[in-house]
Amino acid sequence: MPTRATMFKKIDFDQDTVIVYMPLPFHLVFAQIEKKFYLIVLQSNYTRSANISTEIARSQHCPYIQELFDQQILDYPILRRVKYYHLPCMKDSDLFCFHDNETFMCLCTEKRHANCFHFDFKMAYDCMGWNDCQNEGQCFQDHPTCPTKTICAIEQSYCSDNDIPVMLDSLDCISLISKQEKLILSLTD
Repeated sequence: MPTRATMFKKIDFDQDTVIVYMPLPFHLVFAQIEKKFYLIVLQSNYTRSANISTEIARSQHCPYIQELFDQQILDYPILRRVKYYHLPCMKDSDLFCFHDNETFMCLCTEKRHANCFHFDFKMAYDCMGWNDCQNEGQCFQDHPTCPTKTICAIEQSYCSDNDIPVMLDSLDCISLISKQEKLILSLTD
């Protein structure tokens, strides 16, 4: 199974750009905003020390299969349903990816086939069971086994007092607010 790393950055209200330094080789970068996934970087061949500039756009959205299939196919067991996963790629030449929200994330190849791989949709953001976040916040760490940073993501109503973030026991607090502006992400290793 491929290595999965979670990275986080604070984005101030007056910013729409963030720079992320990635020390590990990577081929795919997904952004998750609320419960939606976006394929923002696809590197067929890994390039060391590359500066990659990308942005999160609607065209990069990886839709949930409920948006792509009729109810009859959705009701099939996973092993039968997955046989139909090539159809959305063949129907929509602008589709880059989609997911079933339980087992697979799928990429549409240049030949319009679905290339699916296992993806953990139920990843627990609880900092290896040591979640100190208050008010049902999700806990994120910069490394799965040896973290140096921890951050809590909680609802804004709990997070701020007059738009001033509240510090929670040395854990940073970020607001989960959807911005209409585009977010430009620069990746560097």
